[in-house]
Amino acid sequence: MFAPKPVILVGLITAICLLGDSALYALLPSRFEVFAVTPTGVGIILGINRFIRILSNGWASRAYERYGFYRPFAFSIFLAVITTLGYGIGKGLWPLVIAHGTWGIAWSLIRMGGYLAVIDSSKGNTGQLMGYLQSFSRGGSLLAVIIGGILSDFNGASNVFLIFGVITISGFGLLPFVSLNGHLGSEKNTARKLEDRKLQSQNLKTGSVQTPYIWISTVTSYLVREVREIIGVGEVSERGLIRTLYFLAFVGWLIVAGLVVATTGWLVREIVGEEAIMFGFVLGVGTLTGLIIAIRWLGDLSLGPVIGYLSDRAGRPVVIITSLCIIGASLTAVAIIPTLWIVIPSFTLIFFSGTGLLVTLNASIAENAPPQTRLAILGRYATFSDIGSGTGPIIGLAMVEHLGVSWAYGLAAFIIFLTVGVFMKRIQENN
Repeated sequence: MFAPKPVILVGLITAICLLGDSALYALLPSRFEVFAVTPTGVGIILGINRFIRILSNGWASRAYERYGFYRPFAFSIFLAVITTLGYGIGKGLWPLVIAHGTWGIAWSLIRMGGYLAVIDSSKGNTGQLMGYLQSFSRGGSLLAVIIGGILSDFNGASNVFLIFGVITISGFGLLPFVSLNGHLGSEKNTARKLEDRKLQSQNLKTGSVQTPYIWISTVTSYLVREVREIIGVGEVSERGLIRTLYFLAFVGWLIVAGLVVATTGWLVREIVGEEAIMFGFVLGVGTLTGLIIAIRWLGDLSLGPVIGYLSDRAGRPVVIITSLCIIGASLTAVAIIPTLWIVIPSFTLIFFSGTGLLVTLNASIAENAPPQTRLAILGRYATFSDIGSGTGPIIGLAMVEHLGVSWAYGLAAFIIFLTVGVFMKRIQENN
């Protein structure tokens, strides 16, 4: 069975709206001088949208409850157009911080709209339809980093975003053809149920609006308690395993989706300069960066189900530990020998193993969360992931600028191997 028309159209609109954001991760680190920012500034720009989403996810759900599907989704396309054009027009730190922060709001609305379209179209096959939606999203990101990289080498990085911004306008042309059944925002509070089921409102409200500073404090609190249990202070319990999975999610997104992805363009440029000759072809730094980052999206598209099957058979701890060790060894190789012929295979292993790690962690937290507190636990888990992926670019690009590649990737490898020790100790205690 192929996807229903609303899911296909919303998936296409999502892919179109992702062009600018996905290209930004490839072009901004490799062409930062074009945008008049420093590498540390690049990290701040790439990370800000994750922190904005912690606040905007809950607001997006309420917007769909109040206004239905079309107006919030149309507004999200408008924001995607404005932010993508903003990347091409804006110069300097604060204009780009504002643009990418605004994208965080747009993505909250786009993602929630996609989930609503799936639920409205589902006939007992929600998981399959979510898979179609995910494929469209990843496909858009894959095209963005490859085409954006190639265009940047010929037309300039800023012009790429102007072109993508104009293309994004086409999303408005597809929207009128999205026909839903009209159950959204009904008395059953579909959007709120979706928000709980998909756990996109990672606010965990306690009666007031949370801020990123409160969430950073929460992360610190959990990490301190985890360290206390590692050294024997505190009672070992299932709750301790849950906290360890929070910690692993934070580290996984911090290193793989944050530090490595954000520093790819910078690292490639440091190694090859403006262009490289590979297999007889001259590749510009933008093209090469796009191709390397595309490996990540290929891994997400192709390996998720396979690794999920392996973790079912071999056990979650085996896949988690193996993935972490491969990531740690690959980071170490880049730290010791930062050459292109080491970076490409090492990043391939990092991205593929990162897919395995995150897929298996998602399954582990769902299995270990007690039913009576599952929604709250999964919400916190998703928030730790967002904070990790938001913090990774900031820390990563600051380290490569001020400490160099070897120190940055060496410290990242140390964190990964430390995480292996934390997880192995927790598994032993729970056994």
